[in-house]
Amino acid sequence: IKIEDGCDNYCTYCLIPYIRGHVRSRSLEEIVVECFSVAHKTKEIVLTGINLSAWGQDLNLSLADLLSSLSNLPTRIRLSSMEMNIVDKNLISVMEKMPNLCEHFHLSVQSCCNKTLKDMNRHYTIEEYMAVVEKLRHAFPTCAITTDLIVGFPTETEEDFEETLKNIE
Repeated sequence: IKIEDGCDNYCTYCLIPYIRGHVRSRSLEEIVVECFSVAHKTKEIVLTGINLSAWGQDLNLSLADLLSSLSNLPTRIRLSSMEMNIVDKNLISVMEKMPNLCEHFHLSVQSCCNKTLKDMNRHYTIEEYMAVVEKLRHAFPTCAITTDLIVGFPTETEEDFEETLKNIE
């Protein structure tokens, strides 16, 4: 179920903010009604968006607020790709209380080299990213954590690529 469209991150490799525009969230009430209306027809609902992590920022809400409203949904909830910057104590606390949460977290990293991350206009370091991974692993010891990488970024050197490989290991 698509809950959000648009992005305001302006990563240097991405056209989405120019093509899709600013973040626009569907209302919490509309999403809850849709999820409950289809829950009996499926084993899993995937919440998705262009920038899922930004859901609610234009409504003065957060993804934790939405998940709290869906915690008694009679089917499994999976989150599509998330940005690591929203994974905080509050979100983890809400997710820990959800009996229907799929413990699979796709956290976009794009590179494991701080220089490349800066060139990409990503607003975190690999150390901050790994700290979020550790928080998730602590809260959900058997969870799956997946990501995606961009290699061959225009400013990425062979040394930068080697740093990414080292940090992945």
